[in-house]
Parts: sequence; C-alpha cells; structure tokens
Amino acid sequence: NTPTGTLTLAEAAARLNVSPTVVRHLIEEELLPARQCVRCAPWEIAESDLDSEQLQEAASRARSRGRVPRIVLERRQ
Repeated sequence: NTPTGTLTLAEAAARLNVSPTVVRHLIEEELLPARQCVRCAPWEIAESDLDSEQLQEAASRARSRGRVPRIVLERRQ
C-alpha cells in the first residue's frame, strides 16, 4: 500500500495515459519526482506532481510518438 496522496508507477502511468516505461523515463530524466524507500522497492509518486505543466507536455509528446502495437501489425499482414 502506498501512503495517501501517492501513486505507484503503474497508477501514475494510467493517470498520464502513457506506459509505465514512459513514467520510468520521466523519473530518470528528473521531470517527475519520485522516491523509493529502498532500492528495488515500488516507486512512490506524489499525486500532485502529475499536475506539472512540464510533465504534462512531456507525457503529451510521448503519447504523440505512440507506436502501433505488435498485434495490430500482425493483423494487417
């Protein structure tokens, strides 16, 4: 369980409508503040940090670069 007002990486990804990998990159690029209690523990992300204009723009760019899922490509063949 995460403390009140915090989200897991997966929850933040769902709120931003991006993949967990994108959220991990945003954390690595220090655009999204996050913390881990210990190494390999789940990320804790403050819900309020998702409102940052800079973060919203980065998430929007990531969504616009979206890739076609492999299953869709396979169905086209």
